[in-house]
Amino acid sequence: MKSRQRLVKSLKRELQMVKETLQAMILQLQPAMEAGEREAAASCGTAGVREAPA
Repeated sequence: MKSRQRLVKSLKRELQMVKETLQAMILQLQPAMEAGEREAAASCGTAGVREAPA
């Protein structure tokens, strides 16, 4: 039973490390994602617009 408790404790620590790593990655990616969303929104304004024939 003690080995099972150690395993659970070890897995919880591992999950916490993964969670913290993912949160840090999200924080790093947010500025890039927000910039990408702004660019996408800007291009959507002209999406599908065709020049009138001359």
